[in-house]
Amino acid sequence: MFLKHIEQLALGSAQPNISGGQIRSFQIPNTTDSEQQKIVDYLDKVTAKINLAIDNAGREITLFTEYRTRLISDVVTGKIDVRNIVIPEFEPVEEIIDTPEEKQIEEQIEEETI
Repeated sequence: MFLKHIEQLALGSAQPNISGGQIRSFQIPNTTDSEQQKIVDYLDKVTAKINLAIDNAGREITLFTEYRTRLISDVVTGKIDVRNIVIPEFEPVEEIIDTPEEKQIEEQIEEETI
């Protein structure tokens, strides 16, 4: 918005000459402290769900890594015999199961945006 205002002041001239007074006269919209706090609170609530999903994904990655390491170790040492195992076709799962905390945050966000 500021740049558009400056560009308009500079139109019609081969060598733009914009004074400091013209720049200082430009009014920048500002919100009240309470409006800014409402925006911050809303963004905190929205990002809480994202942060929770990131934390859950991190825990799952750690558990899968530990499981993979243990499984490889068990196969290599012969604790698990995999010679006759048939591997089924992979079918991706589309459903995402929300935790109760995620559902609660989502409901709060929906209530506030209605």
